[in-house]
Amino acid sequence: MERTVIPAFFNAHTHLGDSFVMEEPVGTLPEVVGPGGFKQRMLESAEEATLLRSMATAFSHMLRTGTFGFADFRESGGVRGGSH
Repeated sequence: MERTVIPAFFNAHTHLGDSFVMEEPVGTLPEVVGPGGFKQRMLESAEEATLLRSMATAFSHMLRTGTFGFADFRESGGVRGGSH
């Protein structure tokens, strides 16, 4: 019996804090991710519970679909990352 061993996936660039946004941003790059842009407005208006819930959901999805670890990037600062 032949077997193949492949390494688990590692997502090297996530933005789990943005996972609560369900609408597609429209505009130029500065309008979407620049200071005062769509992303900043969405993050400022979100409740912490919503952010935490959506990050947990995104993390659970990665676990269920075979992602071993991730590196998360946060505009608001702080170090995030995880593996199991």
